[in-house]
This record gives sequence, C-alpha cells and structure tokens, in this order.
Amino acid sequence: MKKFQPQPGFVVQAYRFALDPNVTQEAALRSHCGAARAAYNWAVSRESGRAGASACPAEIKVQGAARLPVHHRRHPRRA
Repeated sequence: MKKFQPQPGFVVQAYRFALDPNVTQEAALRSHCGAARAAYNWAVSRESGRAGASACPAEIKVQGAARLPVHHRRHPRRA
C-alpha cells in the first residue's frame, strides 16, 4: 500500500479524543456502524463477483449465527 506523503511545506497534525456516549447515543452509533459495515461488505461482494451475493444488503450474514434483518427506520427525532 502506498504510504501518505504530505506535500512540501504542509504540516500534518492528528488529534485523538475519546467518546463517552450515553446508552441512547451508543445504540445510535452501533446502528450507524452496522449499516455502514453492511453496505461496505455488500459493495465488496458485488465488485468481487462472489457467487451468492444478494442484490440488497437487507440481511447481514454473521458467521455461526442466524441471519439478522437490517431494520430500515428513520431517526426518532426526524420522524
């Protein structure tokens, strides 16, 4: 993999901070991360041409577990 090299004269600075979500925020974070993971995995399987890849990421396949449905719902505050 190609390593990032900043242009001459540019300064690269990174920040690290911790998240401390409450229960509701943690549930929303997990939901968003799960949806992003399902979409990424679906796109990778589609681009790699794997046999049996579904046309829609409506189900998440978890190794050694039953299929878990992805619930498509609006955010509670935007309903």
